[in-house]
Amino acid sequence: MYVCMYLSMYVCMYLSMYVSIYLSIYVCMYLSMYLSIYLSIYVCMYLSMYLCMYVSIYVSMYVCIYLSMYVCIYLSIYLCMYVSIYLCMYVCIYLSMYVCMYLCMYVSIYLSIYVYAKNYHAWQHRQWVLKTYSLWDKELNYVDKLLSLDLRNNSAWNHRYFVICNTSKYTDEVIESEINYTWDYIEQTPHNESAWNYLKGVLMLNGLREYPQVLEKCLHLYDKNCRSPYLLACLIDIYEDQLETNPTNQKQILNKALELCELLAEEHDLIRQEYWRYISQSLSTEYGSPEEKVKADNCGTNMEAA
Repeated sequence: MYVCMYLSMYVCMYLSMYVSIYLSIYVCMYLSMYLSIYLSIYVCMYLSMYLCMYVSIYVSMYVCIYLSMYVCIYLSIYLCMYVSIYLCMYVCIYLSMYVCMYLCMYVSIYLSIYVYAKNYHAWQHRQWVLKTYSLWDKELNYVDKLLSLDLRNNSAWNHRYFVICNTSKYTDEVIESEINYTWDYIEQTPHNESAWNYLKGVLMLNGLREYPQVLEKCLHLYDKNCRSPYLLACLIDIYEDQLETNPTNQKQILNKALELCELLAEEHDLIRQEYWRYISQSLSTEYGSPEEKVKADNCGTNMEAA
């Protein structure tokens, strides 16, 4: 009985010990194996995934950056080069075309006016060009040059009037300046009708009575024994303007005007003799005494009968 008990106890003890040891070793071994495999797979999988993700992001980012950079640089260089080429080409063509056009136009107008200073068609075309494109710079200098070559150039005087009307206008200061300018030419050649016509056109803008210095200049020239028909005609116009605006001294002013009309009709403008007699009759009829009006009426009747 004791032996059996001892043996059974011993067997059970060793058996349980070995079983427990075996089981613990087996469990630990397999547990560690599975754990290591699981961890290795999990770590590798996630490491690979994150590595691939970061690598792909990094690579894609840098590829995009460098690709974009090179594409932008290439496009900018390409566009700038071609835009510059085409822009320069079109600008050069445009400028050359317009420069040639305007150069030819100005050369042709200049030559036609310079060679044929009284070519009315050339003058009209020049005035159209000036007004259409506002090319007024130095135009008065050009007129000065033409007048210095020929002070009787009526087209140049007319063009001077046109230029000033479209630029500075005939202000009081400009009129004063133009009176002095024109008078310099009149003193050089008192028989220059073009200068006298220009002066009269300027003075009539505000009325002859507004510029008493012109009467003084004319009388000074008359006292120097100048009997230009244009001088005498200008004095008649001034006296007629005074008769309209100055009720005093009308008889004295009328007598001066009639005397000048007689001089023109009898001596200094025989071609327009009848015209000056008509002017004399008109002045006498409008501003003369009753006796003078009757006399003027009789003269007019005799002229019509003749």
